[in-house]
Amino acid sequence: MNDFPDIIELNVGGTVVTTHHSTLVKDEDSMLAAMFSGRHVVSRDNDGRFFIDCDGFLFKHILEYLRFGTIPANEQALNVYGYAEYFGINGLIKELEVFPAVRSVLRKRSYEAHLNHDFHLYEELKKKTIKEIEAFYGNENILISISIKLPLDVNCPQGVIPCQPFIYGNPKAGASKASAETKVSVSVTSKTYTGWSKCLAFDLRELGFATYTYYLDCEEILRCKRCSRFVGRIEYVLLGNNNILDIDKSGWRKP
Repeated sequence: MNDFPDIIELNVGGTVVTTHHSTLVKDEDSMLAAMFSGRHVVSRDNDGRFFIDCDGFLFKHILEYLRFGTIPANEQALNVYGYAEYFGINGLIKELEVFPAVRSVLRKRSYEAHLNHDFHLYEELKKKTIKEIEAFYGNENILISISIKLPLDVNCPQGVIPCQPFIYGNPKAGASKASAETKVSVSVTSKTYTGWSKCLAFDLRELGFATYTYYLDCEEILRCKRCSRFVGRIEYVLLGNNNILDIDKSGWRKP
């Protein structure tokens, strides 16, 4: 049963906020509407205010949207987006998805989705890559090759040892013509053999290792020297401080 007063005083992470009950339940599908529907017990502080455990400043943007449809400024868009997702304010979520910072996060999520259940391996690969390139920080261009090898549980049909990978065919123009002062190689063993370079290029740019990053996500095939079966592939990431590539002609892409 709904026994909330018309005017409600909230303690939001230590910030006292006052609003109408109708504002809190305005979006009927949201978490706030569920919390203040009377179907759930809402925690109270020592003064009897309803307690919401989040940042009071950011929560005010949620209230302003529910009250007046107000959208936060660009510099707050990403933080408010996280709260809009948490509280399930779908209208605000859609409004914020046009902001560059939010679009960037959504792109990264789509990249990470390609890695499926191997995201922990990606985090290890990223740490390994950062360790390798830190010594060369400040170089104009760095070319990173990523060897993705399939986990093989059986020996090569042509021998008693595991398959021995080698690059099948010639490198494509993108990697062979990339001008880089420094070249770094890293590897990972995974059943997921696409999407690594795209995600790594995005993260290294966001972490400030280069002004521009590019990736080649389908470059060179690895096959066994003996039986010729597919055992993996090589992808590439290029870091640069200048917009150095004609990406339409070279095959490189920006994340």
